[in-house]
Amino acid sequence: MVKKIFLLGFLIFFSSLGLLHAESIQVGIINPIQLFPEDSSVDIFRLDIIYGVNNNVSGLDLGAINSTKGDFTGLGLGIVNDVNENMSGWQIGAASLVGADAQGIQNGFFVATQGSFVGWQGAGVDFTGGNFTGFQSGFINVIGGQSNNYFQLGAYNGMNKGDGGLQLGIFNNDSGSVSNTYQIGIINYAAQIQGFQLGLVNVTESLNGLEIGLINCNTKQEDFYPFVRWNY
Repeated sequence: MVKKIFLLGFLIFFSSLGLLHAESIQVGIINPIQLFPEDSSVDIFRLDIIYGVNNNVSGLDLGAINSTKGDFTGLGLGIVNDVNENMSGWQIGAASLVGADAQGIQNGFFVATQGSFVGWQGAGVDFTGGNFTGFQSGFINVIGGQSNNYFQLGAYNGMNKGDGGLQLGIFNNDSGSVSNTYQIGIINYAAQIQGFQLGLVNVTESLNGLEIGLINCNTKQEDFYPFVRWNY
């Protein structure tokens, strides 16, 4: 009864301001206790006191657990921001998750985009499953797809493929083929690199560039060079 009175009060308040038309304003306690059902979309503001679900959301998304089944565009502020499809905007929370592609900013403790990402990921752990263009800063940074014009700053930086970028961290890992790429760290690894490695230990399978370090190792040829190794 108290929950119904609470929601009714919000409904009357926003209606009196002339803001509540269609699903422009969404307020909920815990799904399905919310003004509009989860299949509806919100285009101005959503407040999820505990847990809210909607189809598509644009505007300001505020709450504890914000769940969007479709696309999200705007600013998401919550303990957990969960978008099943595409995101365009800025997510800030302990965990921010995108199931498809994203462009913009993700900040928090753990951020993950399963598809491609364009922009800045800055969290304790940054993950992009697809292609990446932009800047990652965190303790652990991982890119699963092709990396274009990127910059990684962290204790552990890893990617699959790169084309034009910089990794700066304690341990830099490129498991695929990277070109026009620079690794600066204590331990640098690249399967195939065209570029530059600077660190105490530099490891490659194929090098087209320059390595400067205490140990420079080619695992495929099973040899190592002290201080400097190059191949053009």
